Amino acid sequence: MLSATACHTDTGQGILVAKFEDAQLLKAKIILPAREDRYQFNFELRQGRKVCSLSGQLDGKKLPDSEDCEGIKGSGKITCNGEHSRKVEWKMTSCNGGYGQSVENKGGHVYFAFAHNKERALDQLAKAQRAN
Repeated sequence: MLSATACHTDTGQGILVAKFEDAQLLKAKIILPAREDRYQFNFELRQGRKVCSLSGQLDGKKLPDSEDCEGIKGSGKITCNGEHSRKVEWKMTSCNGGYGQSVENKGGHVYFAFAHNKERALDQLAKAQRAN
């Protein structure tokens, strides 16, 4: 299982943290998903020889009319060391946070989250795990 979180700073940068069921936390600096980029993201996590890529985009071709980010949804994938990619789904809970999880269980379940600070990101991660 992989879990991931991100933390926001004033510049839109954050921290992505991932955790496998049988491993310690992985961390990476990121730029948080933003409206001007249609909430697309592509993050890389490394620990020793393990390298994972997490990518996502909006479901549908059109941005919501509202500036309110809550409820925006998307899909994507995670791939580690060139192994089988797992599909993921994610949801914004605010303009600076959200969470998601894998929709297939090949190789273990994946959870991820992002927020404006580490504490909030960990809270979002807990939400992702409870949503399963």
